[in-house]
Amino acid sequence: MNYLDQATGNEWNVKSEARPKGTSVMLLQEELARARMRESQRAAAEMRMARRLSSARRWERLAQWTSRRAARAASL
Repeated sequence: MNYLDQATGNEWNVKSEARPKGTSVMLLQEELARARMRESQRAAAEMRMARRLSSARRWERLAQWTSRRAARAASL
C-alpha cells in the first residue's frame, strides 16, 4: 500500500502488517496513561514524605521552644 506524505510529496510503500492495528494503538495509549499515573503517584508520594518531614521538624522546634519556656517559668 502506498502513502503520500503531504508535507514533502514523497510516496511511501508500507506493508499492511507493518502498520499498527487498532488494538495495538489503544494498548499503547493505555500504557502511556498508566505510566503517567505511576509518575504522578510517585511524585505525590515524594511530596507526602517532604510534608511529613517538614511537619516533624516544625513539631520538634515547637517542643524545644515549650521546653525552654517551661524551664524559664520554673526558674522564676
